[in-house]
Amino acid sequence: MANLFGVSKNGIEVFAHPAGHPHREDLVEEALSLVELPTDNTFCLKTVDFGRVIGVNHLVETTENDTICYLRRGNRPGESRMVLNRKPEETSLVTVICCVCRKDKDTPDELVGKWVVVTLFEGTPGEKEPFDNAFTEKDIDDRAMIGYLKAEAFWRTHALVPTEQETKQIENGEDIYCGQFQFEFEVSNAYCMSAEKAIINGRWFDIYDFGSHEDFGWQHRTEEDGYGCVDGHFVPDGFNEDIAKKYHITEDEWDEICDTLQEECSWGHCGWCD
Repeated sequence: MANLFGVSKNGIEVFAHPAGHPHREDLVEEALSLVELPTDNTFCLKTVDFGRVIGVNHLVETTENDTICYLRRGNRPGESRMVLNRKPEETSLVTVICCVCRKDKDTPDELVGKWVVVTLFEGTPGEKEPFDNAFTEKDIDDRAMIGYLKAEAFWRTHALVPTEQETKQIENGEDIYCGQFQFEFEVSNAYCMSAEKAIINGRWFDIYDFGSHEDFGWQHRTEEDGYGCVDGHFVPDGFNEDIAKKYHITEDEWDEICDTLQEECSWGHCGWCD
């Protein structure tokens, strides 16, 4: 039997869906009573004012003085823009998203053709995030491209204040990067290009993602040279877009990293393998 969540302002019954995820079920009935559902459409996104503080909004506008990082939340395919020095802001607003159910494998027959709650949350809605599946298809149409450009512009000036769980992820260094290029590299010895510190944007990196180590003097090796490199050098690879995305770097930043690795990891004969 369908679970009735509430009735809209214009008298339409709205039900719970098994796949729905309202963040505040205690607000659903009152929120629906403030929403007038369309009679000529099957989708509704409305923000309503309760006239009193009902919670906090984690979506805030940011400035150049804010501390930004990026965090992969849940199973999302990309990293969300997060702000670390702000607190959620009190709000009286609630956003509710509803739709009319179509017949599919996830929808019980008794819900087909009925209005259901997709989600409900405190505060105002943002744009889709730039990594949303709607923008990552190979052949997106003009409408999707306009949506992507709007999303890019929105998330340059907005961010999410992390929840308690997300704060723990950030403190543990899980799936984050800092949003501004950071590159730290310290080599204490030349043994197989090992490093004391090798960090790009908050993440330890694999030196071999950027090139290889070659012995330019191997053909002149003598027994006296032993097994080690006669003339070891780091040889950078050309710019690789997939690896650049992995570390969130630009082509210029790629070149800066490779220049440093060439300088620090080209040591001639080291003797460590002898």
